[in-house]
Amino acid sequence: MKLDGRDILKALSEPFEDHEIEWRAQTCNQYGNALMLPYIDARAAMERLDKVLGVNWKDQYREITMNGKQAFQCELSIKIADEWVTRTDGAETTDFESVKGGYSSAFKRACVKFGIGRYLYDLPQFWLKIEKSGSVYVSVKNGGEKITGFVNPPSVLEIVTGSKPKPQSQPKQPQSQQAQQPANQNQKASSDHEKAIKAVWGQIQDGNIASNLIPYFLERVGCNSSDLKDASMEQLERIYHAISPVNTYLNVCRGYNLSLEQVLYYSQIVCKTTIADIIALYFLMDYKRTEEAIELIKGDYSKSIAQ
Repeated sequence: MKLDGRDILKALSEPFEDHEIEWRAQTCNQYGNALMLPYIDARAAMERLDKVLGVNWKDQYREITMNGKQAFQCELSIKIADEWVTRTDGAETTDFESVKGGYSSAFKRACVKFGIGRYLYDLPQFWLKIEKSGSVYVSVKNGGEKITGFVNPPSVLEIVTGSKPKPQSQPKQPQSQQAQQPANQNQKASSDHEKAIKAVWGQIQDGNIASNLIPYFLERVGCNSSDLKDASMEQLERIYHAISPVNTYLNVCRGYNLSLEQVLYYSQIVCKTTIADIIALYFLMDYKRTEEAIELIKGDYSKSIAQ
């Protein structure tokens, strides 16, 4: 049975499951609370299009200029009743973000025009307490001070639908306590591993890192595979901490509106070597060097303001 246009738009606009929602810290207040923004990544949007439309969608891109800056425009088309309907949007990119990042942002904005994830813009503000432990890591600036920690976001699905997410089904009659305990432990280990993979993917997407670089990260931590699923918890943690400081550094650079030349300039000072491009940062920068580079930027910025 073919869906009509109204049915298709309704299906595309359905809220996402909580595990499909990502969170980003926008700012922090003096009380130690972070303003957290829920969003979906491009992969989740693609999966929604596949689920609803199968092969009946397509996307095209072209490079444009917005406000004098390089940008990308996405033409997203879906097939309704044998006719193609197209909606278009674009997104700017900075000097040091990859082309992939521009494509991804433009694609997600075009998806919103078909209702995918649009409801997220209507949610209330989420000011969440930054704590020592939690499900989502945050790194955000409060004035000139960087605050890091964890937050525990609420269930967006529960807020939108007014009902609690269905709990995972449990076995009706466990054979024995001894048999159930190892099974629960295995489930927890599997769940923790999936969360670790998701955290690494989040960092990869935040940094707009090309997927063909993943094998290099895996090789760097001693994993003889090209798939994150084959990495151990320890290896995933090491990859996360290789990517996270660079993403923090780039976010600060964006905040100060630095050019690519300036981004590389400050990183070369702390790394004490020549750096040709942004990708090299992921193999050279660590938390300590990131902090040093940020302090240099803040120092120079303060001087320029004073002058």
